Amino acid sequence: SSEQLKLLLRVDSDPFNRWQASQTLASNEIKRLVAEPGAEVDGQLVDILVGLVDERGTDPALISEMLRVPDETTLASAFVPFDPDAIHQARVALVSRIGQLGEAALERRYHAQACADPYQPDADQIAGRALRNVCLDLLRDRPVGQALAKVQFDSADNMTDRFAALRSLVFGRSQHADDALQRFHAQFGEDALVMDKWLAVQAMVPGVSTLQTVRMLMQGSVFNILNPNKVRSLIGAF
Repeated sequence: SSEQLKLLLRVDSDPFNRWQASQTLASNEIKRLVAEPGAEVDGQLVDILVGLVDERGTDPALISEMLRVPDETTLASAFVPFDPDAIHQARVALVSRIGQLGEAALERRYHAQACADPYQPDADQIAGRALRNVCLDLLRDRPVGQALAKVQFDSADNMTDRFAALRSLVFGRSQHADDALQRFHAQFGEDALVMDKWLAVQAMVPGVSTLQTVRMLMQGSVFNILNPNKVRSLIGAF
């Protein structure tokens, strides 16, 4: 039941059980919101998820995974028929509510996970970056999230943080998004794999203007219709 899953998420000693409970609860909540248009997001679930943010004795990597709301592709298998607009709107409602009610906690944990040491691809830093960027993603519709993303993009010393900030700016439709995209292209334009990510992040923005963006990018110098990776990154991602 929902109550049992919420209890598992709060107190279970097995990390996998907690993660599974978080994903099942989020998926079930999105299903409910699709079935009941206009319904309020489950406040108790949001409170539990926000409560995870301040857990200090838990591996940051686990917290980051528990806070990741399943994406539309993952959710698609649970719906017959599949209504992408309804699922997207329900998912946005849940994510936005987490960002709204958890704004202070998410901002606090974002700053707490900052690392002053030089970049290292080790487990501790990877976990810290993962949680920090999940916090950033959940805040992307909030003014504070956009401000944090701009600072992170300007100061990042690694691709993980720079691209996470770019994604937040682009998906959050920040006034700084176009400038960030241009600067990212100027810095990494010679790296084909990085440019694949640059294409994909623009192709995946929800909204009616994205088709026009994809058509424009197809005429640009980065795209090549004869290159399968470029087709996959732009057209496939869209």
